[in-house]
Amino acid sequence: MLKIGFYINFCYNVYIEEIVMKFNDLKNKLKILFFDEEVKKMLFYGLVNRSFYDFLSDLNFDDVESFLNLVYQKELDIIEKLKNEKDEFSKYEFSIELEHYFALIELFTEKSVFSNNLIVDFKNAFGKKYLSVFESIDNNEIIDIDPILLHNYSIIKSWQDKQNQLGRLVIEDLLSDVNYFYQDEKEYLFFKLREKKILDMDILSNFFDVLDKKDILSLVGGKCYGLIKLYKYGINIPLTYAVLTDTNLTLEDIDFLDKDIKYSVRSSATIEDGDKYSFAGMFDTFLNVSYEEIIDKVKLVKDSVNSQHVKKYIDENNLCNANMAIVIQEFADVSFSGIWIGINENEGVLEYINDIGEKLVSGSVSANRIKIKKGDSYFVDSVNIGEVFVNIQNMFHEICDLEWCIIDNKLFLLQYRAVTKGIDLFVCDEKVSLNSDEVRGLGVSSGEIEGNISYLESIDDFAHLEKNTILLTTKTDVSWMRVLNNVKGLITYKGSLLCHAAIIAREMGIACVTDLSKEDYERLKSVNKVRINGSSGVIKIIE
Repeated sequence: MLKIGFYINFCYNVYIEEIVMKFNDLKNKLKILFFDEEVKKMLFYGLVNRSFYDFLSDLNFDDVESFLNLVYQKELDIIEKLKNEKDEFSKYEFSIELEHYFALIELFTEKSVFSNNLIVDFKNAFGKKYLSVFESIDNNEIIDIDPILLHNYSIIKSWQDKQNQLGRLVIEDLLSDVNYFYQDEKEYLFFKLREKKILDMDILSNFFDVLDKKDILSLVGGKCYGLIKLYKYGINIPLTYAVLTDTNLTLEDIDFLDKDIKYSVRSSATIEDGDKYSFAGMFDTFLNVSYEEIIDKVKLVKDSVNSQHVKKYIDENNLCNANMAIVIQEFADVSFSGIWIGINENEGVLEYINDIGEKLVSGSVSANRIKIKKGDSYFVDSVNIGEVFVNIQNMFHEICDLEWCIIDNKLFLLQYRAVTKGIDLFVCDEKVSLNSDEVRGLGVSSGEIEGNISYLESIDDFAHLEKNTILLTTKTDVSWMRVLNNVKGLITYKGSLLCHAAIIAREMGIACVTDLSKEDYERLKSVNKVRINGSSGVIKIIE
């Protein structure tokens, strides 16, 4: 697998780097005593509370009695802070911290690898009578028992008693006076994360260890989720940051960024690049952005969530409203860029141009196109990208569409999402013989439909559209959404597998053919009725 070597050396990220360096070690250490679900909760809280993270990192879990004593002392320290604190929100934060330290001992005594193994050992030694043996020990009755078993049970029992006493006599009364600002702790932790406003990919990649997909999406949106997944699997992506949802960025927040390079500012809405709806081209994207322009471009991207075409798309598909996160990436000159769309896990189609990818996905230009299957080699700009995309699909166990580019003879992935609608493609198959009344383009949305043609030169000709006809035009973008809702088929002169027309047609279930020759496009302007096949790309002229 490919791995990119971007390392952040800015003061802002000193803490982040320290966490990342120890994160996996801490995760493995916690698993010595605790089960996965509890480890996730501890790590997530550690991401927003440095002192808790550092405390866990310094513990020696091999010496459980020392570990328990240190945790108990932390409980006592926080209790004293709570008693003396006057600020209501600070008291709330101390209460959350106290609950996490309290949980460490409670989990150890009741739901840990240590306590679970102890019960197994007692069952092996005493069979069904093991519970009565616990009672005998509690009653100080003399029984024949392995000293190690007795010692380990004594640790559990003594700390259960100690915690019960602390909780009942001190903590319950103390917490009863705390004003709880959030309904549950997750809301608070999300609030603390959003205080950081912008996070780098190292810290974001840890989200996969501690959060469910829906929670990650709520913080960083769909596009960033895909980038995190690529990075987590060791796949090259550009230097990337995420501006979290529900945050307002200032120049002070981005002061750590390199002021001498250019950036891309891209949308990452919470409902973008989903499993069913891509929102292809719906939100704004800005390339080649200077440091001084970042804040303004971020605001424009955030505002694009309120555009009329986005609202219409949401309403027509009965979707929830979107929150907008932002992806900020280093922008560099590319030699080639392209897309990949999978047909199945072991096969797909590669499209690319000798230019920036925006021209490809916007449908402005036609692309080089080749079908690739597992085991194939294929070179672009001296880079063998042959089965890279098949391997990614095999890793993720899903059919993907991917945007990529080549910078300085290295392959970088710019975007990942699962294919929203499957495609039945004859792309790149050997050309079939065509009759004189047939033309062929690129079939990008399956289905066969017959109907009259409505040719529109531009969106301004919308008034001349006949409903339930087959639309013929140069290309479409988001402004055409109201047009596409009124047609039963689509033919565009320019386009690709992942251009706006192709993706939206697939999501709407409209047969679509694109990428025609200029001669065929001009010919179709003068005909009245056709039958189109969105898989083979063949258009039969009827009259």
